[in-house]
Amino acid sequence: RLELVGGNLYFRPFRFMNENIPILRNFRLYGTYIRDNKLRPGTEPDSTWNLEAFGLGADLTFLNTPLVRSSIYYDYGKFKDYGQGQATGINVIFPEFIGLFGLAVNFEKRFLGEQFIPNFFGPMYDLQRELYSSPEHYSLSQIENLKSARKSEGYFGQLAGHIIHKVRLTGNYQRLNGVKYSGVVHLEALAPDLIPKFELLAYYDKSGIESFTDFRTLDNRSIATIEVGYRINPFIVVSTVYRWYWVKVENENGIVDYKPIERVEPRISFRMQF
Repeated sequence: RLELVGGNLYFRPFRFMNENIPILRNFRLYGTYIRDNKLRPGTEPDSTWNLEAFGLGADLTFLNTPLVRSSIYYDYGKFKDYGQGQATGINVIFPEFIGLFGLAVNFEKRFLGEQFIPNFFGPMYDLQRELYSSPEHYSLSQIENLKSARKSEGYFGQLAGHIIHKVRLTGNYQRLNGVKYSGVVHLEALAPDLIPKFELLAYYDKSGIESFTDFRTLDNRSIATIEVGYRINPFIVVSTVYRWYWVKVENENGIVDYKPIERVEPRISFRMQF
């Protein structure tokens, strides 16, 4: 079923005017759209609960040399029937260190209106979407968070790099100013061709971070995933996905606790490089 769908398009307008124009030839305009058609169990097949969001943005690579590249960007996002937010940022990329390593640094400042959450459609959203099949629970776990979001400012920072172009590492952190337990961390390791025909991926996400202790502890705010894929041909990848997370459990006495869940699922992906 086409439930959670989205896409992103961009174009470089100045290249239509002059392919060789300096700096401005790298200017991009882009747009993003995503829609969640959550089916309501026990109702008609076409009865759905919808959430739509779109984004607009622009970026400009103003420095592009073999040793370093740098860009500035602006993003605007809006949830239909809810709030909006915007961000501006800069990234700096060092493609090669003596042919062995690469490094990228990204920092952005965020200005968020009421009823807006950045990176809303992330791993936490995807997990809660699967866990709560009931429309009432789903609304509480997802939309109520969006409705109650207050106007705020925040920041986002990321470090990424590669080791001999075989292993890619990424770590980022986001937080709202003056809002306790608003920190979110994402750690990722990717080896798409370290082993011929195999793709290896591992990532870890955690929300509700306030102190360093929260970084290094595993609890109900944590998700860990490992994925192993095999490329049958240039277009088809067959994968096995292992996911570890926590779920809320309430016993007959009304006592709430959390227990870890392990889940393994198969996946088939179609990919085409344009």
